[in-house]
Amino acid sequence: MISLGKILLALWLGLSVATVQAGGALVVDARGTCPDLATLNQQGRGDRDEFTREDFERIRSAQLQVLRPRVSLFRDPQLIREVTGGTLRFGDRVVVYRTDGREKTKRHFVKAIDRGICGWLYSGVASGVGDPLQLTEIPGYEHAVGIDLKRSRLTAKAVILSTRDDKNERMRKVPVFSRPFAGSDGDRWKVREVGYFAIVDIYDFKLPDNTPCSDIGQDDCFLLVGGTSTQGSAPLPEYLGWVRGKDLALWPSALSLYYREGKQGARIYTNEKAAKRRADDPRNILAYQERWHQEPKGQNIPRFPVVTGERVSSNGAETDDFTYQIVLAGEACEEAGDRCRSVNHWLQDAGKLGRKVYQIEGIDILFVIDGTKSMGRYYQPIIDAIENIALEAKRQNLRMRFALVVYGDYRGRSGIPETVEMKTVAEFSEVGRTNALRRLLRIRDNPLSNIHGDSPESPSEAPYAAIIAGLQRVEKKWALDSLLRLVVWIGDHGNRELGRHRTADGWLEEYVSAPAVFKALKDNNAAFTALHVRGDQWSADFSPDFPYDAEAVIAGMGDQHLPVQDAGMELWFDAGKFRRAVEGRVQQIIETSVILREHITLTSAPGANTALDLRLPTARLANHYLQNDLRLSAETIRKVTGEVQEITTGVVYYDADDPAFEFWLALRRQEFNELERSVGDLCRALESTDFYDEIKDTMASVLEAVTFERPRDDENIAEFLKKRFSIPKPHFSKLLDRSLEEFVDWWFAEGNTEDKRNFATQVCRKDKMLDYVRRGERVALEDIEFNAGRWRLKRRAKREKFAWDWSISSGIRYYFVPLEYLL
Repeated sequence: MISLGKILLALWLGLSVATVQAGGALVVDARGTCPDLATLNQQGRGDRDEFTREDFERIRSAQLQVLRPRVSLFRDPQLIREVTGGTLRFGDRVVVYRTDGREKTKRHFVKAIDRGICGWLYSGVASGVGDPLQLTEIPGYEHAVGIDLKRSRLTAKAVILSTRDDKNERMRKVPVFSRPFAGSDGDRWKVREVGYFAIVDIYDFKLPDNTPCSDIGQDDCFLLVGGTSTQGSAPLPEYLGWVRGKDLALWPSALSLYYREGKQGARIYTNEKAAKRRADDPRNILAYQERWHQEPKGQNIPRFPVVTGERVSSNGAETDDFTYQIVLAGEACEEAGDRCRSVNHWLQDAGKLGRKVYQIEGIDILFVIDGTKSMGRYYQPIIDAIENIALEAKRQNLRMRFALVVYGDYRGRSGIPETVEMKTVAEFSEVGRTNALRRLLRIRDNPLSNIHGDSPESPSEAPYAAIIAGLQRVEKKWALDSLLRLVVWIGDHGNRELGRHRTADGWLEEYVSAPAVFKALKDNNAAFTALHVRGDQWSADFSPDFPYDAEAVIAGMGDQHLPVQDAGMELWFDAGKFRRAVEGRVQQIIETSVILREHITLTSAPGANTALDLRLPTARLANHYLQNDLRLSAETIRKVTGEVQEITTGVVYYDADDPAFEFWLALRRQEFNELERSVGDLCRALESTDFYDEIKDTMASVLEAVTFERPRDDENIAEFLKKRFSIPKPHFSKLLDRSLEEFVDWWFAEGNTEDKRNFATQVCRKDKMLDYVRRGERVALEDIEFNAGRWRLKRRAKREKFAWDWSISSGIRYYFVPLEYLL
């Protein structure tokens, strides 16, 4: 059973027994039950009505990670009574809500994000991870070739290499430690192992005596490494742990290589000398491409990161050929067995698993709320609840978005979705943003009309039609990379029965029934829940219709629903109680995400009990996603997480006249977004602007997006790129064999019309290509044309679904994109 689900269920159904002592000090019960969200968030907002971006970033900066092998959570700020089962380990993430004491005795009140429990701890046992080091801060890379120390933004990243046992017969996972250590004490400090292709950032480097390393390759040098998650508007670093320097290969740029499509026989050599000789001796060949290369279908794979590049000379003269030291991902084998499988199969399975985990962390919620006069008092608590939930999702690194529509009754005599009176209060927007929801208060002041009357003769409104109409409005706005979708219906009246009804405005024909609603929900792959309240006037007499009608929808949803809840407003209105009820509804979809992530984690551990407690609604909903959407078998999960992949370095020869390899770039999600934006700006500038500086600046922005360094205005562009990437100069357009200043002068000079048109066409095609990449589609560059005033795909051109980004971990993702798409 999954005990975490029970803990979270109790927590968010309002069974919190945390108390606040005099002076504001929080005390929790023995289980570490957290206070409700309003108590946790009260220091963030103060007297202001809205959370600002600064509030969100403050909350993000309050995320810390445990940096000790084990620490305890305490119930009280005096750190006397421990929370039962409250032991945290290295890397566990916590969020700080309050701080007591002076610097030397400072204690934090925290919530352990992945455990859902709260308590107190010493401030010194957890820390913020800070920013990754710059490449030039790494010993030996202070003067990296082609890097300008004053201009470079290139961070230090590396790939974790695989190791072998003492007999060099079997691959082993790379150990990750909670601290540097000396001697054979590794098992004591080991926190995890990595056996797969993993790209990591570097945050620190130390010897066991806590002094900096002078050479990261020395045996006793440890590097603190992690990833950069991009769940929100800003990157969030996450520690993986300390890894020996010899188990890493530094990756000093975004450049990668991979087999050229349609080529066969490419070789990867054991050393540079063999590569330059293009030796035939099998002992010098690390890997050999036996088949014609074809690009993978559906899911991208990581390419070969370039560690170093060196131009080849012939008879004392430089050529356009290069040798490149690369990181090679090889076959994956069972750690305790002899069965292996090909690298591409493993990488695609790993990428699919990483994508599924990423989708699990995305949640879109559509609120469909009665907008008539009887509901006005509920709007402020709804806003407060959503703001609290948005902050909680932010803390748990979930990508949660909200949309909200309000409805009244039908306009006219025909009861269909097209005639229901409805207003969109907020559309799905940026992750975590809730400011637009405050427009709901305008509806309170100017409620939607109920032309058919809110009376005993006509107590119902049009919620069924409103749910369908609301789904129609967001049908194309659900986030494609978010799995969890939830529709929350809040109201005081049910729906009319099918047929003809007498109303205050005459006769009305109701055409919408529960089957039409659950069909619309299923078409949108959205789960459903409902929250019943008591409004004004006749609501108390006719409110039983609401739960009946909500249950009628649920009856057709299988397990894709959460229970209907009565907000308990029969006797009097309690804003705080209602707010907690709304939070409880939404928190259950967060709990579903937690259960799914935990299930995958448990499945990867041999012998772990992965059975879901199907007595819980959240577990049943999670099981629905496992069976119908994720379709992840336990065998697939265990294969990906249990096998050890061979990750090593090799050398390839790049023949400029007959290349067997192509160049690729690897960009994090936020880096890719910046590149797409800058290429789009350049396209628009080339098409329309007459301003010298605008073209120069947009051109420089594109170059900076791929090299992380802005070129000088008088610096030759092709030479600048060649130095940063160690790529043959002829690979770039001849038009770039000039400085930025010279390029703009050429652009505004008379003549060269065809060359200018061709250059602008290529840039704008690539802008459109990057748009397809972002949307998860693959097309041929030559199939993009300018037609009817915009860039679009040619008629009958082939377009296929393709996940360009790759990762085995959630949030830490890289786009691997051909260089020709960019430059």
